[in-house]
Amino acid sequence: MNKFEITHEILTISTRRLNVRKIEKSDASFIYKLRSDENNMKYVEMKPYADLERAKSFIEHVISDIEKNEVFFWVIETKKTEIKVGTICLWSYSKEHNSAEIGYELLASYQKKGYANEAIQAVIDLAKNKLNLESIDAITHEQHKASINLLLKNGFKALGYVQELIPTAEDGPEMKLFRKIL
Repeated sequence: MNKFEITHEILTISTRRLNVRKIEKSDASFIYKLRSDENNMKYVEMKPYADLERAKSFIEHVISDIEKNEVFFWVIETKKTEIKVGTICLWSYSKEHNSAEIGYELLASYQKKGYANEAIQAVIDLAKNKLNLESIDAITHEQHKASINLLLKNGFKALGYVQELIPTAEDGPEMKLFRKIL
């Protein structure tokens, strides 16, 4: 697997309203809350988490991948109140294409407040100016209008359905690929 050049200075990103910080083991109850919500999971090909142990296991794997420089995975928190509102990540780094994939998720009660947009803009800036990536991909469900609008607002272009573009991909037939050239 290709590796990112990860340094301590890019494990935390600060924006006007948010702290976007590296995930920690103590985030397990938040990850469980986020990923056990059926509404949050309806557009992804993963079953909602059934228990806290699943969240703990997920975090252990992610921390291991961070330590191997294979992924960035951040928790999105509000600055003033330090409330955890979501996560955002860069993963699936390709040295050959100098690209990565972005993923994000927010608790329903914090959607439509601009938090995802602010976090995505910060990660795009990091990808361009500190990681020197040339492009970022995103995959989202064809019916996930909020995610599609967020990507389009941030300069991503729809390329088509993942299965048509990448026949070996394991994504379902309703998943669309978007790309932003940096």
